Amino acid sequence: MGNDASKTNRMAISAMSHMMKLTKAQTILLRDLCVSCSERNDTNVSGYRISRQNFLLAMTKINVPTEPDYDVLEKLFVMWDKKGIDKVDTLVFLAGISPMASVMDVATKLRFALEVFDYKQTGRVSKKELQAVIGGKCVLSDCT
Repeated sequence: MGNDASKTNRMAISAMSHMMKLTKAQTILLRDLCVSCSERNDTNVSGYRISRQNFLLAMTKINVPTEPDYDVLEKLFVMWDKKGIDKVDTLVFLAGISPMASVMDVATKLRFALEVFDYKQTGRVSKKELQAVIGGKCVLSDCT
């Protein structure tokens, strides 16, 4: 388990994005579906927490291709779950994996990650939320 946003992990995500079939539209659909089946949790950054089972179900519902997308995203979920409780911050996790749906430049990937995080489409994020998206990790001690 672990949520390590090291340079190696970021490079691995970038490399994997070239193999993935997941599209930006699917990522937005996945976000919406994941939020709808998430529990509310005011102790984490986004206020939503999703279980591994619901995440896998959401991927199945939107027909995420099994290889490599479903398999890779399932493994990333497990890695992201640093407490080993089969739950992660929904929007921080989805923003963290959003670069896999884009082979564009870093600025485009960051804009898309913020779009994924901004579920309510307010056009605003707090400093804490921005740090979570950019860092690809939770900034609170109990954010899963």
